[in-house]
Amino acid sequence: MPPGATPSNASRRSDRRCFTAATWFSPALQDGGGSVSWTAAFGIGVLYVGYNLATLPATFFTLDRQTRRREAVGAGLVAGVMATVPFLLTYLAIMGYYPDAEVTGAAVPWLVMLRRVGGGALLTVFALVIFWTLVETSTGMIHAIVDRIAVNIAENSRPPMTRGQVGVLTIGVLVLAAVLSRLGLIDLVARGYTAMAYGFLLLFALPLSTVGLARILAAPSRR
Repeated sequence: MPPGATPSNASRRSDRRCFTAATWFSPALQDGGGSVSWTAAFGIGVLYVGYNLATLPATFFTLDRQTRRREAVGAGLVAGVMATVPFLLTYLAIMGYYPDAEVTGAAVPWLVMLRRVGGGALLTVFALVIFWTLVETSTGMIHAIVDRIAVNIAENSRPPMTRGQVGVLTIGVLVLAAVLSRLGLIDLVARGYTAMAYGFLLLFALPLSTVGLARILAAPSRR
């Protein structure tokens, strides 16, 4: 840009979109000028989908009551909206502070934004909400893992797990989570989550969207 020139509104919007994609998902995609192509941004969006696929294998066994295609499609649409809306709201909130480096460069931007908006009281409420969310999510995920293993054991006509075995499995999951937490939020997302996302996209999403879709279309419809 020439010295003294003022960026247009369209340029600012493009910079904001590129900043969000590059900073919060994959800094390696940035070029020397700090911009991200639309192709790269689309790839980052697919990677974000991969992040959220981790919850699906553990919960699919609970979908026995969905016996009609309409129910499955409706559940998928609701789940998609519920996964996308929070991210969209986060995007809009962060863009309200762009290019403030204190917010955009923070490990947890929500803490900086909430402190500015509501001070310590709002941060306390946020901490309680996050704590309860983590407890609720962890409990649900552990229960889903235990039940998924139990279903697999029953399908193979093996004796069910004892309470002691369930307890050992639960403790093992918690210990593994504690060890992974030592990596830190940034490193955990940049390394572990990214590798996990690619794995789920290749081993889970790709077969479902090809072989799985073909089988669904070939099967008789039950509306």
